[in-house]
Amino acid sequence: MVAVNNEKKLSDNEKIELLKDYKTLPLLWNQNEKSPKKTDKSNAAKDLAEKHGLTNEGLKRVIHSLRTSMTREVKKKQEQAGYVFNWKFYEHMQFLEEEISKSLQPEKNSWTEDETVSLIEFYRAFGNTAVPSIGIETPRTWQWRS
Repeated sequence: MVAVNNEKKLSDNEKIELLKDYKTLPLLWNQNEKSPKKTDKSNAAKDLAEKHGLTNEGLKRVIHSLRTSMTREVKKKQEQAGYVFNWKFYEHMQFLEEEISKSLQPEKNSWTEDETVSLIEFYRAFGNTAVPSIGIETPRTWQWRS
């Protein structure tokens, strides 16, 4: 049996209204926003979905689709000097640009290569045989050998 998708399709204007409400709920989109209760995020998403006549899954699909398109736009801006946004929802999702840009940045290495080599030499000087293999990016990701 084929599943039927009875999910409401939002018009562009309805998506804009959804984004206005979404923007007022940083708990749903800001990685640094913390909630005292785990259910706060779920309740906020449920209320937003109900307000716009969507199921929770429908809300997730709409937001995912919009964020994916916004991510594509942000990547173009990063890769192409002088890129001008022409996507119809960019203006309404501009509040997410910084958050998306941060997620696209590679994790910064907190140890320099010299510091990493010094640490390995320190372990070797004391006869430690469990020295990490060289070539791994950070001490946090070392794979130890016995």
